[in-house]
Amino acid sequence: MSEYFLVRPESELNFTQAAKVAGVSYSTFRSWVQDGRVPVIQMGEKIRRVRYADALALRRRTGPEPSTDIDPYIEAVVAAAPQLTEGQLDRLRAVTNGGVAA
Repeated sequence: MSEYFLVRPESELNFTQAAKVAGVSYSTFRSWVQDGRVPVIQMGEKIRRVRYADALALRRRTGPEPSTDIDPYIEAVVAAAPQLTEGQLDRLRAVTNGGVAA
């Protein structure tokens, strides 16, 4: 099955597709269905579907909150950077001081 698929908001998805939209594993999605966290549409004795909008709503509720704090990432990059030579430090000082060497 393709990683991507086209859907309309009113589309009905199988559990594999719905899990991808929700951003969780298939087994996690199935456990949510069993717990009653996901509304399902019974299409037959063994066939169940999930509305695309319901799967998307799960993604929005369970996704990580975006972080705007970049300081830990900057600190990690600086810590991993190689030690600069004295010439490189002089060049960096010149660039950051408006082109005037310190």
